Amino acid sequence: MLNHELARPLVIESAELRLIELPLLKPFTISSGTMTTSVAPIVVLRGNGCEGYAEGVADVLPDYLPETIVSSTMMMRDVLLPAVVGKHIANPQEIERLFRPWRDHQMAKATVEMAFWDLWAKVLGLPLWQVLGGTRSQIEVGASLGIREISETMEEVALHVQQGYRRIKLKINTGHDLELLDAVRTRFPHIHLTVDANCCYTLSDLPLLRKLDSYGLDYIEQPLAWNDLHDHVRLQSFLPRAKPRSARSAALFVRQIRPSPRKAVKLSQRFSM
Repeated sequence: MLNHELARPLVIESAELRLIELPLLKPFTISSGTMTTSVAPIVVLRGNGCEGYAEGVADVLPDYLPETIVSSTMMMRDVLLPAVVGKHIANPQEIERLFRPWRDHQMAKATVEMAFWDLWAKVLGLPLWQVLGGTRSQIEVGASLGIREISETMEEVALHVQQGYRRIKLKINTGHDLELLDAVRTRFPHIHLTVDANCCYTLSDLPLLRKLDSYGLDYIEQPLAWNDLHDHVRLQSFLPRAKPRSARSAALFVRQIRPSPRKAVKLSQRFSM
């Protein structure tokens, strides 16, 4: 138990896949469009009297990555979940090995893997953060704010700072960037601040990106095309805090950080290790 291992492999007795749709309290706008509802697959894995849960992150349309709700749920329903139900799985690392024959579909793989981690922790009788190697029971969190009028964004920033959020991420777009940052930084000079461009700039916008960088940002997220690793690496030679967001494998992640391992890094549930 000290090594977070079970005496015998865990049997996945059954799995459930649900699709939920929740209306957002407010429309959420980024440089590529506006979202009014959140649609997500929910996976439940059952075994040893416990249930493990996970939420998928694929979008309805391929406006973030090629994987979509349709392709992700198909892959889980027809391939990944049948591959684990009834299996004796010794540890979470075996999930990655089971899924290795199938290419891509990292969001679907990560969803099933997370559900197994949750189930694994519950069977062990330990909190998930501890099983994953965490050392704290609480962590600082940030808020991501969509594109709105500057005055509305200022109200949102003030509210979230008052609520105790430790980092604010602002969605930006061409023409909705410098004036916004100037207003927020003037009123909140010391908060941890980041921006997310969702691919709306190119290398020709380097002078503008340098100006963005002058506002003391923790990082500039995905300023260039989602799959343009080469130009993102070039950009980081000028702006170390500019970073891509679409590393779809551990190998690509290493290639992104290798030129400057001290650069800002953000991990999210978008690929399975």
